[in-house]
Amino acid sequence: MAKPLVGLDVGTSAVKVVQLQLAHRGAKLLALGVAPLPPEAIVEGTVMDAHVVVEAIREAITASKIKLKDVVTAIPSRAIIMKTIRLPQMSYEELSESIVWEAEQYIPFPIEDVVLDFQVVSPGDTTIKQMEVLLIAAKKDKVNSHLNLIHDAGLNPVILDVDVFAFSNCYELNAEQAAGEEPIGFIEIGAGLTNISVVKKGIPQFTRGLSLGGSYFTKAIQKAFNLNFDQAEKLKKGGDGKEFGELDILPVMNSILDDLLSEIQRSIEHYRTTIGEFGIAKVVLSGGSSKIPNIDRIFSDKLGVPVEIFNPLRKVEINPRLFNPEQLREMAPMLTVGIGLATRKVGDK
Repeated sequence: MAKPLVGLDVGTSAVKVVQLQLAHRGAKLLALGVAPLPPEAIVEGTVMDAHVVVEAIREAITASKIKLKDVVTAIPSRAIIMKTIRLPQMSYEELSESIVWEAEQYIPFPIEDVVLDFQVVSPGDTTIKQMEVLLIAAKKDKVNSHLNLIHDAGLNPVILDVDVFAFSNCYELNAEQAAGEEPIGFIEIGAGLTNISVVKKGIPQFTRGLSLGGSYFTKAIQKAFNLNFDQAEKLKKGGDGKEFGELDILPVMNSILDDLLSEIQRSIEHYRTTIGEFGIAKVVLSGGSSKIPNIDRIFSDKLGVPVEIFNPLRKVEINPRLFNPEQLREMAPMLTVGIGLATRKVGDK
């Protein structure tokens, strides 16, 4: 049996570590640790204070009581280039040898400055003797910077994933049925960034990162009503705010939601015109700010498609003697990437 790995998600607002025991259907939660990060530690996906992030990784591992050192982690999709290309049919060995030369025409950086990977999407049409290959590239300095954090925390990074693949794996783990042919929009509203991905049959077709995340909502409420960050965060997620007086935060929220939805609409339209697809079947929302009241209805009305607030723990068995179910429900939206990472095993491609 392949050895499982610990999922390590370094987000803007917190570090999350997850260990699962995978089953035929679903999984069992073995360990979980979360450590908060101050707002200035990671800004728009860039690590500003490596020491603070390393300490948060150690804190999350300590809280989880995980003894394993081998981890799978992810870099943000906005830090990579992904492109599906058509190549002549060839063996895996031939593709491994030629991918560097094939990639040069698609990568806007010197090829020696990037880390390359690939995945055969489709063996292709034998009549035209072509195959589809997903090309993935990241700048070496971004990769090395991320891996150095993990090494400095005393851990061993075995697999470096991409957040959109982790989201897709978590979705597949919890899905009632296998994904169909229609593309699905995955939107993760994190603290500092909103990641938009369109995935079809488990393969990313389009990704985009927006520098507009949940902290923008919180800071706008904070400024409008002269509250501290924690008070504004509580109001954002549906707190009644009676201790501050009757506050109407809807105009503030709606203004930022309009900006966010306009950018999401533009992204989906760009995907539609670039890829040639009619559209997306539905949108799956995750991230801490997916807990904003009625956000699924607001998104659905604006985007014109069904919107699901994703529960990454839907098919994950929880032992109530080890984990507080109420606390897990509260933090579930921010665990999607960590759980998706924890589904990986040693030897995975």
